[in-house]
Amino acid sequence: MNIILENAARSLDKYRAMMSPNHVHLITQENSDYFAFGAGTNATAVGYILVRTIPKESMSNVIALEIDQKLAGIGLEEVLLDAVEKKLREKNYHTLTFDCIFQENEPVSKAFLSPQEGWGKGELLSHIYTGNLQGISRAPWVTKQRLPKGFEFFSWDELTTGEREYIATGGDQWYPSKLSPLQEAHLMNAQLSVGLRYQGSIVGWKIVQRTARNMVLFKTQFIRDEYRSLGRGVLLIAEGIRKTIRVEGMEYGMFVVEKENNDMLQFTNRHFAPYIIRRKSLFSFRKVLA
Repeated sequence: MNIILENAARSLDKYRAMMSPNHVHLITQENSDYFAFGAGTNATAVGYILVRTIPKESMSNVIALEIDQKLAGIGLEEVLLDAVEKKLREKNYHTLTFDCIFQENEPVSKAFLSPQEGWGKGELLSHIYTGNLQGISRAPWVTKQRLPKGFEFFSWDELTTGEREYIATGGDQWYPSKLSPLQEAHLMNAQLSVGLRYQGSIVGWKIVQRTARNMVLFKTQFIRDEYRSLGRGVLLIAEGIRKTIRVEGMEYGMFVVEKENNDMLQFTNRHFAPYIIRRKSLFSFRKVLA
C-alpha cells in the first residue's frame, strides 16, 4: 500500500469521515492554531494527527492521533509524528506534548512514545470518571440540595449579552481563563449547562457537553472563591445532574478531576464512588524539539 502524507484540511473530503466534527471545526477556522496531517492512499484515509500550537510559548500539543485499526502498530504513528516534529522544528517550536488516556490498571506506555525517541515518562494530569446518572440522581445530597436566599440558577441559553461580555473580559481576573465557559462554545449544550447568580451577578457555572444519545460530559465548573467554602459548588453539581437526568434516555455522565484538586477527589470518593462504572487517567508525555 502506497501511503502519502498530506494537509488534512486541504483534503477534507477524504478525512472528514474519520475525524470528529470538533476536529474538523478546529482545522477549518481562519487563522487557526491547529493543524492536521493525514495519511492515506490516493482515495482512502487511513489516519491523521491533529496538533495545537501555542506560538507565544513555542509549545505544541498532539490533540489526536487516529489510525485505521487494521493498520495500527505498523509504524504509521511514528511517520505522522515525524512529519509533525519536522514542521514544528522548522518554525522553531521548542516542545511537543502528547496527552493519552489509559484505562485503570493499564500500563502507562505507548510504543511510539519511547524514551529512545526522546519522549519523557508520562506525567499524570487528571482522573476521568464515568458514572451511572440514574443512581447518582437518587442520592440524598442531590435530591435535597436547596438554594439559599439571594442565589438563583439559570440555564446557559438565558445568558444575556451583557453577562457574556462580562465573562469574556474576566478571564484571569476573577476566574482562570482555562475554566472559561466560552471555550469550545460550539460543543456546549446550552440547555443543560447551568449558571449560578448571587443577587443578580454571575458567581459560577457548570458547562455540559452532550457526547452521545445517552451520555454527557460535565466539562467545566467554576465557583468564585468566596462562595466555594460555603458549598455552593455542590449546588451547581446537583443542579447539573438534575437537569441532565430529565433528558429522555440519558444514562451516563463523565467528568474529569485534575490530580491537584484534592477537594474534588475527596468529594468524588465520598459521593460518587458507588455509581462509578469506569475509571481512566490522563497522562502527558513531553518531548524537547530544540
